[in-house]
Amino acid sequence: MDLNQLKSFVAVAHQQNLTQAAETLHLSQPAVSAQIKALEKHLDVQLFDRNAQGMSLTAAGQSLLPRAEDMLQQMHQLDAFAGSIKHDYHLQADIGIIQMLPPTVLAECVSLIKSQYPHIHQTFSLGLSGIILNQVRRKELQGGFFVGDNPYRNLHVIDLMPLQFEVVMPSDWQNQFANSSAAMQNLPWISLSAFSALTKFEQKIWRQWKVKPTTALQCDDMYALLALVEQKHGLALLPSHYLDQHANTHIHRLPDIKLSEMLSFIYPIELELDPVIAAWRTILEQVKSHAVQM
Repeated sequence: MDLNQLKSFVAVAHQQNLTQAAETLHLSQPAVSAQIKALEKHLDVQLFDRNAQGMSLTAAGQSLLPRAEDMLQQMHQLDAFAGSIKHDYHLQADIGIIQMLPPTVLAECVSLIKSQYPHIHQTFSLGLSGIILNQVRRKELQGGFFVGDNPYRNLHVIDLMPLQFEVVMPSDWQNQFANSSAAMQNLPWISLSAFSALTKFEQKIWRQWKVKPTTALQCDDMYALLALVEQKHGLALLPSHYLDQHANTHIHRLPDIKLSEMLSFIYPIELELDPVIAAWRTILEQVKSHAVQM
């Protein structure tokens, strides 16, 4: 027994006519007839008396009808409830984040989403700016935070706030540095991979100073990067807000070498009307306004 058989049975019982029942079900008459015969075979009982006037229920059919109607009604209620679950609980947001994202910005985004859109479940994936950019472009993520230039026309960019970046070195190296290009050329740098936005920012500084320093190490993790600077393995470029949070006496922040780059949120243009992206656009405008007021 299946639901289609029960639907056909109830429709024929109400219409008392096979053709009219088929019309209400948007099925062919042979299809409805086949379902009735299959149900009767499954139950091993005759459910209708067939005559020239149409089809009337037998005693067994009259006994089955209210139970079949109850079951179909329960299925209708279950379908409606399942639809509400999908609307209220099954919206999934897969968002890319980067280490350069200030924790206070992410925390505010999460708080606003939870208070205004509690039905959206958030999943955050950590990556480098270049990787997040490609994942969003390929729609592996619905959106993501990004620092740098967007080369793709199919991605929309929401600018949030400028981030400041500084060059740091071990404190013991200050005597070797006199803000000269010669010193910059001779000191080793801890570089990052091509997927990190910091790599391009480093190159901006090198072009500004007209140098091409030696790269001693490569490290994409900001926590490890700062530790490597402290251990005198080289210079590095890091966000100012990160340095403010991890201030110590083992590093020296070069006052004359700074950059400002825009922190943005990117998403595919074709997801403009997606409810998840619409929610994120709304809360990002609120976060942006707070950042401007600060």
